[in-house]
Amino acid sequence: LTKGMTILETDTNKLLQYTTATTLWQPPWNLPWGRIAHATSATAMGSTSVGTTDTDITGITTGSITTVANRYYKITGTCTFDTASNNCDVFLKILQASTVQDSTMGYLSTTTPSRLGLTVMTIVSPGSGSFTFKLQASTSVGTVRGIGGGATATAKIIVEDIGPSAGPA
Repeated sequence: LTKGMTILETDTNKLLQYTTATTLWQPPWNLPWGRIAHATSATAMGSTSVGTTDTDITGITTGSITTVANRYYKITGTCTFDTASNNCDVFLKILQASTVQDSTMGYLSTTTPSRLGLTVMTIVSPGSGSFTFKLQASTSVGTVRGIGGGATATAKIIVEDIGPSAGPA
């Protein structure tokens, strides 16, 4: 085998390149590797009440994923909120473990019908290791309901490898 040989695995449809005798076949370094993890709400989240304390969005965590050194990862999170007890700001955050990576804010009123769809996105290069990403929400005052599971109101988080941040480690 020669370093740089490329194959298409017909059983997995993966494009792989021979690197070394130790690391063997890997995706080509200079290309994005695509989606590596996601979580989507499977049912309505009507019981997920969000108040002024940071609250995990039920079921919206990647679980433990393995990342590669010197790669960029784009994390995108979305959630829809409704049923505000007060006119308020709603904050949606992406966390890596317990550290906030990025956040966004929107305003939700008590006027019916009132819905607020928020999307937050960040790009990270966490190095090699095992990481978990999740969504959290909070309000400036009162409570709102995080909803999901419907065609127009889905909560989700997606992690995508978007390419190299440096040469192979």
